[in-house]
Amino acid sequence: DYQTSILSEEVTVFESRKEDIVTELSKITRELDTFKFKKDAILRESEHKLRDKDELLTKVERLEQEFSRTDIVEESLRLNLSQLQREIHQSLEEKKESDLRLATLKKDQIQFNTDVAELNEKYFEVRGLLNATKEALASLSFTDFANKVQKSFPEEVLFLPDTVNYKETAQALPEEARKAIDLWLNRFLVGQNFNFRKLKEFAAKEKTEQFSLSILDGRPAANREPDSGIPLTHFIACKEEYPEVFHFLSKVYYLPEEASAAFSMQPAETFFTADGVIFSGLNHLTFTNAQEDGILSKKNKLETYTQKADALEKRLINKKNHTQKNQQNIEQTEKILAEINEKLADLQKKQFTLLGELNTFQYDRKKRQEELVNLRVKYREISERTETIELEIADLEDSLHRLQDERNALKRNLDDLTEQNLEIVDRYEEVKRQHDSLKMEIAALKGQLEPLKRSVEASAKQHNFLKESFQQKTEELDQLSK
Repeated sequence: DYQTSILSEEVTVFESRKEDIVTELSKITRELDTFKFKKDAILRESEHKLRDKDELLTKVERLEQEFSRTDIVEESLRLNLSQLQREIHQSLEEKKESDLRLATLKKDQIQFNTDVAELNEKYFEVRGLLNATKEALASLSFTDFANKVQKSFPEEVLFLPDTVNYKETAQALPEEARKAIDLWLNRFLVGQNFNFRKLKEFAAKEKTEQFSLSILDGRPAANREPDSGIPLTHFIACKEEYPEVFHFLSKVYYLPEEASAAFSMQPAETFFTADGVIFSGLNHLTFTNAQEDGILSKKNKLETYTQKADALEKRLINKKNHTQKNQQNIEQTEKILAEINEKLADLQKKQFTLLGELNTFQYDRKKRQEELVNLRVKYREISERTETIELEIADLEDSLHRLQDERNALKRNLDDLTEQNLEIVDRYEEVKRQHDSLKMEIAALKGQLEPLKRSVEASAKQHNFLKESFQQKTEELDQLSK
């Protein structure tokens, strides 16, 4: 009974310890399962995060590459815009210069037109004077007679007005003196051997009542002081082909007002005074009161007007050429200006388009930059979460190792208990053998050993129960170990 009691107590203690170990083992197993579930969940999250991280890294690298290319594209757009702005500035400068040139040309054109109108007016005025002088010269009957004489006696008779011209110095002559000289110059010049009768008969035939004639001789002119007479050659120019006329006029003098009242005359000399008196020979004086210019003055005026008309005509032609050329320049400048305006409009349109492209590009670039910043932030967050997950996994690994160590320790304890249970079983078998050996004694002493029998039977039952319970617990431990 004592041994059975002790065995019963040991079995009770064993069962209590075994239940504790099984309970603790179940708890640890559940914790292990929980940690494994958490580990699996964290590993799945880690895989997702790593995939997201790789995808984000790919997107970031792609966006960075695109962003680096956008710098090149933007720089290209800015260069194109800068080039376009330079072309616009150049076109504006050309337009400014063309506008200024056109304004200058138009202003010049107005002045040219004014000059042409003035020159036209002067030209027609001079032409009027020229025609009037021609008509006045043609109206002189003596001029017609002189032309006929020269045609009839071309080698023998000179008409003095055809061989001379007034010099500019003649402008200093008083009006009366110049007109007196004009009248006196209306004469013919002949040589000493000329047959006067032929000229007289010709004049009678032409019904010319009077004409003047001078004989050319070779006598030299006297040397005179300026106050005693100024040679007419000082006021009149002779044509080079008539040297005899120059020699003749060198003996014709003009007496200024300040000339000496008393002067001597040679027979071949002629003097003109300031008031138009003509001294011819020693005792002949001619007084003139002419109202019109003579032939020479009219011829001089005719030549002067002709020169002026020619000069004005040349100036007019030149001015008209300038006006025409200036008008062509105006038209050409207007054409250039129209082309510049067209080019400028096209450039400004291109500039507007390019500015729109640049603004759109900059907006897209800004959006890309914001997206890149957001991706980098998200990538950093995922990286931080990945690091946190790695730390959590490390903590879970430590916890798993700890729990596995605890479970292994419990398994070892359970194994020890199993060994102890085997010892109890052995001891039980020993008790059973002892019980069998004593059975006969018990049978003999059945009446005395009936309580012992019942105790043995109860121990056997308890032993069976413990055995079955032990086997069940062992199976549970084996299942937990798996």
